[in-house]
Amino acid sequence: MRAAVTTALGSIAVEQVPDPDPGPGDAVVDVGAVGLCGTDLHMFLGERHDTGFPLRQGHEVGGTLAALPRGYDGPLRVGQTVAVDPAIPCGRCRPCTRGAWPACTAFRALGVALPGGLADRLVVPARQLHGADGLTAVEAALVEPFGDAIEHPEDAVKVLVTP
Repeated sequence: MRAAVTTALGSIAVEQVPDPDPGPGDAVVDVGAVGLCGTDLHMFLGERHDTGFPLRQGHEVGGTLAALPRGYDGPLRVGQTVAVDPAIPCGRCRPCTRGAWPACTAFRALGVALPGGLADRLVVPARQLHGADGLTAVEAALVEPFGDAIEHPEDAVKVLVTP
C-alpha cells in the first residue's frame, strides 16, 4: 500500500509499505481523509522529542471500515464511515484497569508513537472507532480536531488533506 512517511526532519516520501497486519481486537480502515495540524508540523520540524523517524504521521482520520476483528459483537459494520480516536490507551494504568480508558496516563497516539493515517489503510483497535453515518470521510476526519478545539481553542487552525 502507499504511505506518506516522514523519513527524517523536514523530509516526507510516498513509499510502498506492507499492508497492515491486524492483531486481535484490531479493525482495518480504508483511509479517506487525514487532517494535518500543529502536532504534525512540530514533529516534521523536530520540535517534539516524543517520536522518531521514520514515522507515518496523521492522527485525524476518517474513512471506511474495511474489516472488523474476528468475533466482534458491537455497533460498527463493514462499509460504514468511521472517525478514529487516535489516543490508544495502555490498558495497564489505574484508569485503564478501572475501565476509564479516556483518562489513561500512558496512552500512545496514532501518528506520533504508532503508525498514523497517511496511508491507504490503517489498523486500529476497534474500540477506537466511532460510527459516522451520514458524514463523509472528510467530515469524519474533522471529529478529532473539533473535539480538540473545544478543549484547546488556541490550536483550532487545521489543514485537511485528502488522498
